[in-house]
Amino acid sequence: MVLSGCATHSSPPVARPTSTATAPTQLTLSVYGPRALTDAYKRLVDGYSKRHPATRTTVEVYAGRRDVTTTSRAMAPGKSTADVFMINQADLATLVKNKKLRSVDGLLEQHGINFGDGYVRFGLEAFSSDEALQCMPQDVSPLVVYYNPRLIDLTTLATPGSPAVNSQNGWTLDEFLRAAQQVGGRGVRGLYVAPTVDQVASFVWANGGEVVDDTDQPSHLTLSDKRSADALQTLLETVRNPALTFDRGELLKRSAMKRFTDGKLGMILGYRDLTPQLRAKSGGAFDVMPLPRLAGSANLARATALCVSAESKNVIQAGDLLADLISERSVKVLAATGYVVPANVNALNDEAFLQTGQRPLSADVFARELRRSRSLPSAPGWGAATESVNGALARLFYDQSISSVPAELRNIDKVSAFPLANGSESSPAKP
Repeated sequence: MVLSGCATHSSPPVARPTSTATAPTQLTLSVYGPRALTDAYKRLVDGYSKRHPATRTTVEVYAGRRDVTTTSRAMAPGKSTADVFMINQADLATLVKNKKLRSVDGLLEQHGINFGDGYVRFGLEAFSSDEALQCMPQDVSPLVVYYNPRLIDLTTLATPGSPAVNSQNGWTLDEFLRAAQQVGGRGVRGLYVAPTVDQVASFVWANGGEVVDDTDQPSHLTLSDKRSADALQTLLETVRNPALTFDRGELLKRSAMKRFTDGKLGMILGYRDLTPQLRAKSGGAFDVMPLPRLAGSANLARATALCVSAESKNVIQAGDLLADLISERSVKVLAATGYVVPANVNALNDEAFLQTGQRPLSADVFARELRRSRSLPSAPGWGAATESVNGALARLFYDQSISSVPAELRNIDKVSAFPLANGSESSPAKP
């Protein structure tokens, strides 16, 4: 009003600057997994958007990890990539090789995130490459033994003078196999181990053997080496015993998971993501134990992480979103779904993950198993290499006519070399 009073009638009106609404930054987050988990990510993004109205984030949900990584590493012309996306550790090397990732350590350091003791070491190592943290681990789930306490009595397994068998002490391979022998009868068996490289790896490592010749640059499997073969031979004596395990025909009629939830199977190996399924279907009759010890102890863990795309045009905002999604507050929301073993140490020790009073009662086993966990290679061609030999492993598990286990293992090692040498994800004819 003062300014208008000073203007003469002959002066033209002065244009005053006006604030123009800036369009919000558009981000895309790509995730996969069970509905409860992807819905949790949607809720986290909704909360983030309310706190950051200048950023609008769309959540894309995919059926599985291959759909997410294919979208991120093999772009169709004109198709945009997700700014932040979930990957499995097995896909890291291919994405790094194809230069599809922007390392996250610098982005997260700007948010004061300390990688020291705040995150599980296994997860940080699993997603590090080229001397940088490529992606931020979210879920680091070790392989454990789910067992039915109505069929397996842990208190009777230890020999006189030996430590009690429980979730704290763990068990030896002999005690583990004695547990399988407790279960018998028509339509009931003691144990199921899947005939895959993933599930036999821990037994090999625990006996001092190796699965591949070089974890960083594998050229072939080494299951025929003496320590590896000895571990597998011991395992095969159990999984080929029809009194202890179901044969292939029986498993085609009804899966091992279905038999476990029906109370017809004593033990099954699995990750944390089995927990919600078992809570819904097993009537509460399950708990978890560590994998058994052989000459030593080792375990396999499966890890997923969130990455920032090298092709994102909004790197700062993508880093902000990533920092929010890996915060302790957010990870507790994910852990509460029952599907996730948090890489964040505080969340791992929090009630959001432990869920006291719910099955499994020994949820702390997951955290302890991470201390001895390893990962399989993520090199290009690794997926095809394992797929090419899983059929031969299945024959070792179920074909009673096989007379020479060493010869079969040498064949498996030989066949694995082709996809690793070519770095291809398409496998040759299976052995």
